[in-house]
This record gives sequence, C-alpha cells and structure tokens, in this order.
Amino acid sequence: LARVQLVLVERIQNQWLWDRYTFAKQRMAEKNGGEVNEKELFHGTRETLPEKIYRSEQGFDFRYSAMGSWGSGTYFAVNASYSHNYAFKKTEGGQVVYQMLLAHVLTGMSYSCPPNPTLRRPPVRQSGPFEDQLYDSVHGNTGSSDVYVVYDHEKAYPAYVLTYKYNMDPCNCGQCRGPAPSRGRRGRGRGRPRKK
Repeated sequence: LARVQLVLVERIQNQWLWDRYTFAKQRMAEKNGGEVNEKELFHGTRETLPEKIYRSEQGFDFRYSAMGSWGSGTYFAVNASYSHNYAFKKTEGGQVVYQMLLAHVLTGMSYSCPPNPTLRRPPVRQSGPFEDQLYDSVHGNTGSSDVYVVYDHEKAYPAYVLTYKYNMDPCNCGQCRGPAPSRGRRGRGRGRPRKK
C-alpha cells in the first residue's frame, strides 16, 4: 500500500484463542504428516471493531460474515491492499484511520479453485487417514490478491492489529488525488486522470 502511513502495530495476546490455535496446529500436523503450511495473512473486519474479534471466545467467527466468492468461511488475503477494501474505519483526533488484522492462518493442504459461493467446507481429498478426508482450506485469486478461506474458527489466530492512515494525495501534487479503493468486486479505485 504505497499511500499508507502506519500509525500503530499492536500485538494481540489472547491465551484462550492461542491455546486453541496451537492445538489445531498440532492436530493438523498429525493428520498431514507434519504439513501445516502456516501463513501470515491480512483480514479486514468491515464494520466490526477488530477488538470484538481478538477479545472474543471464538476469534474469527464466519457465522457473522457475509457470503463470499468461496462460500461461508473466513477470508484472508496475501496482499494488504485487498484487505484495505474491507478495513475497519474510524475517526481519531479529527482524522480518519483504518484498522485491519494480521493473522496466523493454518492453510494446511489447500484446495485451489475458481470462485464457488456454494462452499460450506473444503472439498474431500482423494487420499488421507480418514474416509472423507477434507482439505484444510480453499485458495483462490480475486484478480488483485490470492486469498485463503478457512471454515473452522480455530485455524486462524488474530496476531496483530494494524492501525494506519490512507493518504489520497501522497506527493501533494493535486493530480494523483483519487478516491480510496472501492469496496467493489475487484477492490480497485480509479484515480483522476492527469492533465496533459
């Protein structure tokens, strides 16, 4: 995010959620022969105060999320610019600031596929220690970022809250000023064209 000024990075400490996450990590390692594929990914909370997630019993709770391109799950992005489109927005000292979460996510054996809004869980794998062995997550691309979707609360831990400002005119030239990225499908805003 070229137009971002980072204001504050807060490390989250929720022992209950951390214990649950580490247990899920151990179980996934046992199931997948040591493979957990842990990633640090971004998550925007829209109108939900990030504190409501990281101070809760459930953490990321997809039951409160809108249906997305890969069904009913919790979505995490590789690129912060994608999650900015879903960032929590508030006013502090007369200035607008944004917040998003940086999470530890257990993507494990991930199933890559095009958008499928009917998903309620990852598809069944062809091999594994169980008869109906599921993939651990779903992976796709939105056009602006790779995303991972998990369908279990314990597979993600909210590790950091990132608070930042979004500068719509970073060089103060008056020409590159444009709207903040839209909350549309692709999450891309359009800048004002420069005069020749």
